[in-house]
Amino acid sequence: MSHILIKNGSLILYNKVLSGANLLIRDEKIAAIGRSIRPRTALRGLTVIDAKRRFVSAGFIDTHIHGDPGDIFRNELRHGTTSVLPVISCSASELRQRVSDVWEFIGRDPLGDNVLGIRLEGYFISPLRRGAQRMEFMQEPSLAAAKKIFRDCDGLLRIMTIAPELKGVQALTRFFRKNGVIVSLGHSYADFRQSIAGID
Repeated sequence: MSHILIKNGSLILYNKVLSGANLLIRDEKIAAIGRSIRPRTALRGLTVIDAKRRFVSAGFIDTHIHGDPGDIFRNELRHGTTSVLPVISCSASELRQRVSDVWEFIGRDPLGDNVLGIRLEGYFISPLRRGAQRMEFMQEPSLAAAKKIFRDCDGLLRIMTIAPELKGVQALTRFFRKNGVIVSLGHSYADFRQSIAGID
């Protein structure tokens, strides 16, 4: 059984900052928080970290970042991001290979477990609000296309960016939600009514 005591920290809780506090972690789970937490130093496998009044918080989750997962982590870990969903934006024919590359990173890198999945954008978006997305990657919304994309993501798809004003995206939204994928409104020219309809 492993124990970690983070002492003398400013713990960021959901409703306040608790200064001069300690946090005890037992087997990778928070076991106790408070100013009076003082486990025996002889506790088996105890590692003590002095936070020196620095902030102690849950790790940030970046749900929208472009780039290679390894490069992302080397940069973001320094600033408190502990989990990411890298964005993949590519042609439909490249998708399987890009997903395979992410799975390869997850399998070989010590930080692989911190990749929570991927976010896709560029397929079902508005050409009027495509930003840096490439026109040739865009597809006509169809359930068949959505199902193929979902299969090609090989269990990694967590967030799908869709423009709700496009004709036929309601069926896609229902399909993705049914399969546990968060549908994100983005790269869109939708007005208020179309946005609300998409959210509904």
